[in-house]
Amino acid sequence: MAKSNMPETMSSSHKPAVIWNPTWEPIIIALMYLLFLQAVRFAPGNIAGVIVSTLISLGMVIWFTASVGRFISRDKRGAIVFLLIGVIMLPLRVLIVKGFHPALLINGWLPGLQELAFICLAGGIGGGLSYLLRSANMIPPLAAALALVDIWTVLFGGPVQRAINSPHPVAKQITNAMIVSITPSQAGASPISLGIGFADFLFIAFFVAAICRFVQKPHTYRITVQTLAGVLAVYMAVVFITGWSLPALVPMGIVMIGLHWRNFHYDRSELFAMAYAGLFIGLICGAFALFLR
Repeated sequence: MAKSNMPETMSSSHKPAVIWNPTWEPIIIALMYLLFLQAVRFAPGNIAGVIVSTLISLGMVIWFTASVGRFISRDKRGAIVFLLIGVIMLPLRVLIVKGFHPALLINGWLPGLQELAFICLAGGIGGGLSYLLRSANMIPPLAAALALVDIWTVLFGGPVQRAINSPHPVAKQITNAMIVSITPSQAGASPISLGIGFADFLFIAFFVAAICRFVQKPHTYRITVQTLAGVLAVYMAVVFITGWSLPALVPMGIVMIGLHWRNFHYDRSELFAMAYAGLFIGLICGAFALFLR
């Protein structure tokens, strides 16, 4: 065969096209979630189907929230976009909680829409707040402090526990408004309802946005989302079996610290300061628990 002198049409500098663009990720996940909820409505209504669909729904809303945080980590102006989406759709959620019939019809026709908008509001706030952090070293102490606050809030007479246990109808409405149901509706299924609080979505976006800013490694985002979804799925299973209300920021903080501990670097004085602070907080918690007993 004769050697061709034709110039090559392909260059080694050409790169393959990027199929999954992080900029469009929240929109793609949102559409997938809305289609999933529509499909589940026609599924057989049994307890096994409810459990499976709830776990899938949980994974998708966590993925959506994390994608919002990742989007904001790339451009802080994204926080304003998601805040606006949440604020615009907030009246619909309020009307649904109050039982306004036209709003209930809209929610019945397109389930999941107002929940996603509410998550956008939480994600916009959380992602925006992540810019207050100046280094990755601020993540572990903040995660530990938030976990302790969440334990008090949910388990030891804090505002969440008091709102859940309050017989007052206004308190019930506020509680329902601040919790996003992750259990898809299925025809003929038992009325099971599992939900995640507004603050939990806020801090998922907060931590994901922060870790994506400070730990810019290829698999940081993917590993964080997968681990967080898996751990919270097990956590939600415990909630379903026991009926307890459990603080979600505890496993969230453990995942963020345990998964990325190699990226946190402290000098000796900082380690001693954190140890003293932890000891002091532990003494306060012990005294508080003793006082409650």
